[in-house]
Amino acid sequence: QTIFLSLTPILSFRVGDTSINCMRWKIEDNHISILFSNSSGQVGIYTILSNSNIEQDEKELTPPTSITRGHNSAVRCLAWHPTMSNIYTTASVQAPLKVWDKREPLNPIISFQYITKNTFAVYWKQEPAYLYVASSFGVLREISEESH
Repeated sequence: QTIFLSLTPILSFRVGDTSINCMRWKIEDNHISILFSNSSGQVGIYTILSNSNIEQDEKELTPPTSITRGHNSAVRCLAWHPTMSNIYTTASVQAPLKVWDKREPLNPIISFQYITKNTFAVYWKQEPAYLYVASSFGVLREISEESH
């Protein structure tokens, strides 16, 4: 039996004239953080406070709370750190893979130059904290927080 859902957009935003390639969200005590990237290498964070009314006209363009030039080419992958709420990772079609602190969005805190280009998936494992990186060349890497 087929089940149909009726979904209504409650939040709509745009980053320049480019497409949004990837999006990840996390729910915290008093807000929701939406991490997104676009095809020109930008990475942004939209923060929604839990007590704010986010219902909007779906055509309205809402600016993100933070945006930075993350890479020189399209950012394909994003991942929030599982235990450190301000830390996230970005990966592009070209090296390097970068780890960021959202409180200091202009410069990455770590830049892995040796990570293969064409990364298509990044994932943080919680305990112990490992970062898994997969590329379109069939390479899967495991990086521990101590290895940087």
